[in-house]
Amino acid sequence: MNGRFEGDKLNGRYSDPEKSEFTVTVKEGDKEGVDLGIITLTTK
Repeated sequence: MNGRFEGDKLNGRYSDPEKSEFTVTVKEGDKEGVDLGIITLTTK
């Protein structure tokens, strides 16, 4: 294993943010944020 990333598995779909089909609006709000709980990652 050499630790290098090769290839674009997404075929460049998300390489240019100006061509995105989606827009996101971020509003300033509650300083506490949103509690998403605990997300536990495991392997099989």
